[in-house]
Amino acid sequence: MPEAGSLAQAGAIVVWVEQQAGGARALLLFAGSHHGLPGAAALTRGQAERFKLPGEKILSFLANGLEETEEAGWRIVASDPAARDSAGQVARALTALGKALPRRYLWTDPEKAYHLTHAIAQTLEGIPLVRSKDVKEWKARATLLAPLEPCHRLEAAFGSEEGEARAVLECG
Repeated sequence: MPEAGSLAQAGAIVVWVEQQAGGARALLLFAGSHHGLPGAAALTRGQAERFKLPGEKILSFLANGLEETEEAGWRIVASDPAARDSAGQVARALTALGKALPRRYLWTDPEKAYHLTHAIAQTLEGIPLVRSKDVKEWKARATLLAPLEPCHRLEAAFGSEEGEARAVLECG
């Protein structure tokens, strides 16, 4: 699994990685705000389908386009320059894992992630053009994270072998 310290140093609050046939994709959320939404980045490698950023269409309109670059073999689409640069750090950490990158991987700071997802839901709810389905999804994420708010680290990896899984939850 990636070094948790390198993810935290990059300012990440949520890192979700999925390996797919023909590639991999990741969604990253960062501390900070850009047009009322957190910094966010979607990474893809190979032919993987890219995750959509929270409020992507609105962000793209307000910011006159999204930030795009490549780093360590990953294509990066980000909400803002700071998220783009931080995503580059995460991309390097993921690439350094090579074949050890789990099939599915989650790293988060549950306390910060709860507040972040709650804020995203509230912000999106206040924008008339955002679909109610998108708002409901972010509210559901906040609801799932609420019981974990006292915790400061959740890390889960699901490997390539059937049934191979590992999780760490640190609270208190």
